[in-house]
Amino acid sequence: MWYVLRYGTLGIEALSGYLLHNVNNGIHYHNGKTYCGDYDACETEEQVIELLHNGKGKTGLGKL
Repeated sequence: MWYVLRYGTLGIEALSGYLLHNVNNGIHYHNGKTYCGDYDACETEEQVIELLHNGKGKTGLGKL
């Protein structure tokens, strides 16, 4: 929810769009039945935003 608060001008629709785009490219919010996903490998908020917006980042994740 912090994303919507921080990037409120984009809104929940933009967040949903980024997540859907990324999952279609192999980046998952949660993997299987666990609560861990690709975004959990990020160490900073900036890395999460980079991964979310671009499907890749300093974590080395992403297939875009």
